Parts: sequence; C-alpha cells; structure tokens
Amino acid sequence: ANPIMGLLGTTAYHGSPYLFEQFDPRKVGTGVGQNAFGQGTYFSESQDIAKEYLAPKANSAASNFLYKDKPIDPSDEAKRSAAYFLNYFKGDKDAILNMYKPEYYQSGGGKQFKKYIETMDVADIKPAGTLYKVDIPDKDIPKMLQWDKPIKDQPEIFNLIKSNIKDDDIRKSFESNAKSGITGSNAYLNYIGGKTDSEKSKNALELGIKGIRYLDPKYINKDFEPYIQNYVVFDPSEVKILEKGLLK
Repeated sequence: ANPIMGLLGTTAYHGSPYLFEQFDPRKVGTGVGQNAFGQGTYFSESQDIAKEYLAPKANSAASNFLYKDKPIDPSDEAKRSAAYFLNYFKGDKDAILNMYKPEYYQSGGGKQFKKYIETMDVADIKPAGTLYKVDIPDKDIPKMLQWDKPIKDQPEIFNLIKSNIKDDDIRKSFESNAKSGITGSNAYLNYIGGKTDSEKSKNALELGIKGIRYLDPKYINKDFEPYIQNYVVFDPSEVKILEKGLLK
C-alpha cells in the first residue's frame, strides 16, 4: 500500500553488497549511502533505486562484482578495480584511463589494470550484491516524519517534537514557524536537537519518531505522479525481510 495515498503499511526494497538474515541496528551508518535524510537503514518503494546500492563504493579494489556471471578472484585487485570503474563510468574506458598519469601504466599493477579496462566489457559486469524485499511494520508508518510535507499537517509528529522543547521561546518559535508552513525537514534539522546526524536520529527515535519518509530527489517532478517514496528507519530491527537473493 502507498502511504502517499493515505494507506498504512508498505513493501519496500533495500540493496546491499552484503548478505545477512536480519537488519542489525549496529550496522546503521556503515552502508554505501550518504545518510542525507538522517542516520538509519534506507529503503525504497522502487527496486531500481535499491539496486543502485548493491555495489560497494568506498574501495574499488575491494569491490564485489560478477564478471560473466562468475565471482572475480578476491586476490585480483586490478580486475576488481577495473570492474568497479567500468560499472561506475558506465563503460567509458577513456574516462577511466585518464584518471591516472601515464607513468602509472608503466608499473606492473598499472599495466594489468589497463589490460582489464581495455578487454573487459561493461555488459558482462554485475554487482554481486543482495536485493531485499521487506515489510516495514504498519504501526510505524504514521510515526515516520515526512520530510517534504508541512509539519503542521503531521499532527502526531508535530506534538512529539513540541513536547520535547523545554525553552518557551523556542517552543513559540516552532509553533509560529509550523503555522507558516515549514516542512518536516526543517523541523527535524532545527528542533529535534543534536549536532550530528547520529545525534538527531537518536533523539528523534527517543521521542517516538520511528524514521523519515521522503520523496526521491531524482524523481520529483510536479507533472508526474505517483512519486517514488523512500524510507529511513532509525531502528531496523523490526523490519521483516520477505525475500532476498543474489543477482545472477
């Protein structure tokens, strides 16, 4: 069911380079994303968006890809790097080779890397990650702050934030700004408390806010509906995995 249409509960997707049996709150913040909408585990209504996170992005030499449907030897760092950059640059070999100075390709590792770039076909490269189909508990959906929606139109979230503001002047400011139409994002960033993403998300969870819902920035278009909605769950331990599988 699509919460944007006023219904509760949702089936969503999560892409990860790793295979696991359940979501671990201790792993929050260690994934491949940027935590732009709070620190938690990220999910999307769209499988295509979730698939963007199947491949590790931090270390090309340790990236995990299949080449011609077979795992790349973990000890072959040059080939793993080549697969990573071919996937990242969508097969633009000139862009990859121009990243390094010519003298690099005189070294043993450089020669091997260049050979792989020149001979490997991006069509044969696939992230060896896992796509998870999940169920976010129905009871948690109404308790997720909607990033793009006016906070005055989220009465439960509004009251949770307001009740935590101890300073009278700040509380009055929050109420006044809410009436003027500030969004959930403004309320989260300025009235939850905490200096870091981790602190804000922790404080929000302690208030009873289970996470954040936001429209995917790449797909927001006033002439297109329905929008694609993503979810940030601050404590993913209650998220149920329905299906999972390695891409072949």
